[in-house]
Amino acid sequence: MITEKVTILGGGNGAIAAAADLSLAGNDVTLFEFENFADNISEIINRQEIELSGCIGKSTVPIMKITHDISVAVKDADIIFLIIPSMFHHIYADILFDQLSDGQHLVIFPGTFGALDMYNRMRSKGLSVDITISESDALPYAARRQGENKIHIFNKLPAFGVGTFPSVRTNEAIAQIRKYFPAAIPLKNVLESGLNNANPALHPLGVLLNVGRIEYSKGNFYYYEEGFTNSVAHTVETLDKERLALGKILNLDLPDLATGLQDANYGPKGDLWETINGSRALTPILGPTFVGNRYLTEDIPIGLNMWASLAKQFNLKTPLIDSTITIGEVVCKLESSVYRRSNISCGIDKMSIAELNDYVTNRNL
Repeated sequence: MITEKVTILGGGNGAIAAAADLSLAGNDVTLFEFENFADNISEIINRQEIELSGCIGKSTVPIMKITHDISVAVKDADIIFLIIPSMFHHIYADILFDQLSDGQHLVIFPGTFGALDMYNRMRSKGLSVDITISESDALPYAARRQGENKIHIFNKLPAFGVGTFPSVRTNEAIAQIRKYFPAAIPLKNVLESGLNNANPALHPLGVLLNVGRIEYSKGNFYYYEEGFTNSVAHTVETLDKERLALGKILNLDLPDLATGLQDANYGPKGDLWETINGSRALTPILGPTFVGNRYLTEDIPIGLNMWASLAKQFNLKTPLIDSTITIGEVVCKLESSVYRRSNISCGIDKMSIAELNDYVTNRNL
């Protein structure tokens, strides 16, 4: 077996799960985390190992290469996986634009239009090399830390979609990603992967409908188990119809939220409530335990805000998405300085649908 040089950027649940899983598979993995967040992985650094448990088995996995130096992390990497909350993508764009080399492949898990946003930001800062950026529509793992160097994987997706920018490189990009994640399925482009991400539809509105319970519970709240009632599911499904309508305008045939979750092995066939209620992967997950959780602070300014900006650009009314953004930003006291993803930040706000499709296909400027 040929050992590949794999870099993982990030120190959260998804990044730790990927570092353990890909190291266990025999890859030469380098894990990067910012020095000011070193406490997040201090025990992994000290022990140089991750204790892995869950659906892919139980193992103690050596992690020999951990760095806080981005130049060391990405140098000569065969592939770079950025696995962080999407509200921090712009921070990585600022440190990667002059560190990447011609031909390198950056893969964002998940993207939520991060490929367009990061490329536009890096280009504005002086990106001078030709890179490929892919993004998934979902994190390949449902995982939670259960100790300072312990990660438990509840579910490893049997399939997830990947869009590539530019999409003319899809075949080459997917072939490379499948060396590490055979479950990757090619999507039409990064517009499809951005709209296929379930989280902005699944999280914010349902959480807002449970705000009182979340605050009253003082940390003992299970969103999918107790918060996702029939009425909540119906309201979320109504918001999801606005996402599907936006997809049609962009010439995309998107699955509804329930079907997408079923395809990812998150629950049984049925409507959205039946899928969530029967999910062995989602219902055991604790949280959100406070209102400032990323279910609001990430999925509203990054996910819903991006969808709303595209809808407005192409004259589609999205009243439920717009209302969720307005109420959610008040509830979680989102500051005006918080980074918000939009058609403007992605550099596509002046494009017609034809121009946008040409851009995501060929990256012609």
